[in-house]
Amino acid sequence: MLGYDPGQHSDEYEAFLLERTKSCLDRACNNVFEGTIAYGTIEGDWNMNRRRPGNGKPTNAPNPEGDKDNTLGILSVHDQDGVSKALLLNYSCHPVTLGATLWISAEYPGRMCQLLEAEFYGSTAIFFQGAGGCSRPKIAADGKVWKACTFDELDDMATAMANNVKRAICAGKLEPIELRLAARQFVVPLDIEVYPKEFFAKIVNDPNAPNAPQKNEARWVLEHYDDMGDQVPLHAAIMRLSDDLYVAFLCGEVTYPVKQHVLKAFGDKQVIFVGYGDATAYIPDDRYIEEGGYEAEGSVVEFRQRGCFKTGVDQKLIDTYGKYLQDIRAQDD
Repeated sequence: MLGYDPGQHSDEYEAFLLERTKSCLDRACNNVFEGTIAYGTIEGDWNMNRRRPGNGKPTNAPNPEGDKDNTLGILSVHDQDGVSKALLLNYSCHPVTLGATLWISAEYPGRMCQLLEAEFYGSTAIFFQGAGGCSRPKIAADGKVWKACTFDELDDMATAMANNVKRAICAGKLEPIELRLAARQFVVPLDIEVYPKEFFAKIVNDPNAPNAPQKNEARWVLEHYDDMGDQVPLHAAIMRLSDDLYVAFLCGEVTYPVKQHVLKAFGDKQVIFVGYGDATAYIPDDRYIEEGGYEAEGSVVEFRQRGCFKTGVDQKLIDTYGKYLQDIRAQDD
């Protein structure tokens, strides 16, 4: 959490997360086996765009007409006896079905994984968030506002997702892939429209602003203002699983249009897009930047940025992913 959401971390949790991560690596290394991998996708209408057109700028409200990613990716690992050992699931939607509660919950991804692990006994189900930075669960839409759902409603959503995954697997809709691994990790430098110090000072000194966390973030920016650059290093990666299937990773809460631009670099190849990595928060494309709204400018202070992103994101992503994709292919020549 330290590198992702400043002010929302604790040393105890960082230590706990590190130990659990090392434990996962140890368990993986101690459970090596031979088997097969298959991949496929299904379509599911479980999310909804949250950028509702308003007076000049989009607001955080249900937008049934907005763009969103309906694809749920399924990467299935079996041993040589055909027993399911792991399911890697990928969908684009904020896990906020229960709303702003104080409960600690794995939300719809956790419940979906739980149901699939019960169905495919002995398998480990893992959820990877996609380009969900501009979408929320469809069941939480209540007219022009979002509502907090009950666990039963969350369970309905997760059950529908799990049942569709199960049907796709049992119907043989996943295609085997022949592994040919390669990877590149890199940084995409995104330019910032730097805000003046007065912008942050106004937030800190506003007596009518009750948002204490935002004041703390603005105060932090002021204290470090002169040492901050005018670019954000956006961490990214490409992993080739086979000649026709790749994983594209991008840190931050990536919006759906950004994924669409990244996919252009891969042409006709299949791509598992994974967002929500460490570091910078919302990643908008050029259109979202021009439109404004929370993802483009409203989250700037919350994530201690010196300003909002400048346009030019789209082409920079296409060019950078294309460059490192060619680098991967060149190593085979």
